[in-house]
Amino acid sequence: MRISALLALAALVLVILYVDPTKNGGAGLTLFYGSAFLFLSAAFVLFFSWLGGAAVSYEELPAHLSTSFRQGILLSLMTVCLLLFEQYRILRWWDGLLVVAGFLLVELNFLTRK
Repeated sequence: MRISALLALAALVLVILYVDPTKNGGAGLTLFYGSAFLFLSAAFVLFFSWLGGAAVSYEELPAHLSTSFRQGILLSLMTVCLLLFEQYRILRWWDGLLVVAGFLLVELNFLTRK
């Protein structure tokens, strides 16, 4: 996972340095948001795995890793959604709170469903 995070970071840096979204249009924006999503997902998964990994026994490790993956992907999806709102100049504080509340409700649904 660390290697994928480094590769995604390298892809994000290359997209930022060499792709002009005004000239490439939708393809440049798709590359930027895709590489940002991949990097943020890997970084958040590593963070959540590190955060609760010490307190988890060997038997509970697969469940903890799946929870870390889900939370990392949801958090990176939320971040990309907020970036898209900012790109289109529709991000206000209440819109950001609504997006965060929506993703929190999705995570609460996953946590309470058994």
